[in-house]
Amino acid sequence: MKLRASGPKHSAERSTSRSYNRLFSIISKRHLLELAGVCIVIVIPLAIAVNWYKSVSSGSPGGRPVVVSVSSGETADDVVNTLARDGVVTDTLAMHVYLVLHGTPDIQVGMYRFFKDEPFARILSRLDQGPNIGSIEVQPGDTFNQVAVEITQVDGVSTQQFKGALLHAISTNPVAKTIAPSGLFTGLLLPEGMIGTGTYIFLPGESIDTLASQMVARLVSDMQKVGLIRDAASLGITPYQALTVASLVQWEGVYKINMPKVARVIYNRLDKGMKLQLDATVLYALGRSSGAVTHSDLTVQSPYNTYLHAGLPPTPIAIPSMDALYATMHPASGAWLYFVVVSQSGREAFADTFSQQLANEKIAQENGIS
Repeated sequence: MKLRASGPKHSAERSTSRSYNRLFSIISKRHLLELAGVCIVIVIPLAIAVNWYKSVSSGSPGGRPVVVSVSSGETADDVVNTLARDGVVTDTLAMHVYLVLHGTPDIQVGMYRFFKDEPFARILSRLDQGPNIGSIEVQPGDTFNQVAVEITQVDGVSTQQFKGALLHAISTNPVAKTIAPSGLFTGLLLPEGMIGTGTYIFLPGESIDTLASQMVARLVSDMQKVGLIRDAASLGITPYQALTVASLVQWEGVYKINMPKVARVIYNRLDKGMKLQLDATVLYALGRSSGAVTHSDLTVQSPYNTYLHAGLPPTPIAIPSMDALYATMHPASGAWLYFVVVSQSGREAFADTFSQQLANEKIAQENGIS
């Protein structure tokens, strides 16, 4: 048997191999440590960020509803900030990231119904679909028919459906039903003026009955604020008649500064048994909301024509503002029986006698008021 030599050459090779193994071991450990460092510095924070993003974007379904209005000229950033302010999203950065990843919608002007802490997917879907809430603005001086037309355009219900809903709301409101005349419920009278002014919104799936109830409730609240229901008797009229006076004050006074004196003229003429002779009632009888009243117009056969019939018209002729309601309950002191617009700004002059009225009409003509 031969024995292998174990000279210097083989000994050197074994030594070199052991050195390389130690070096590779050191390098491998170093790489592992570096890799672990990378995980700590990059991977773990990234995982945390991804989990945070998923959690925030998933939201928390079941939050309370929030109505958000988008105005003309607002950018996507503006809308995101509004959503954050109202609690629809809990983090603007996450929402911006979501829009980058999924696309930014062409956001339309209007009103949207969201929910607190809503999932981002639903928010984006709703913004993509456009406004899901309709709204109308009831202005002082509007008539029942004007409001009905606007509701038809927004909600699709007919005038008759709106009228039925409004009458039902009046009959079920504990205050409104006590002041409304029976003619409203028998169909002899229109529920004119029985609506509060302001903005109303249509929530998805909401019935016209809900909207009508809100309108009547707001009117009742406005009347109670000025003491109309409580104090109308002190003026010698019923609450419903006070509402009618307020509608006349609204159309004839127009501006707040004129209204208390216009209310006083109405009361003074009623006290003296004089016809009110108000152009606004003639326009209402003609189905118009503006324009000059001619001599032939004054002969229109209608219970609303106060040139032909003494006393108040059978119903209000429009929806009064809070200013008109207040002026009705707090008329100015004076003996005036006449008034006329004498300036382009809408200022009215008041007179005790017809001769003074003629002089004021001459001033109006000189100022270019026809």
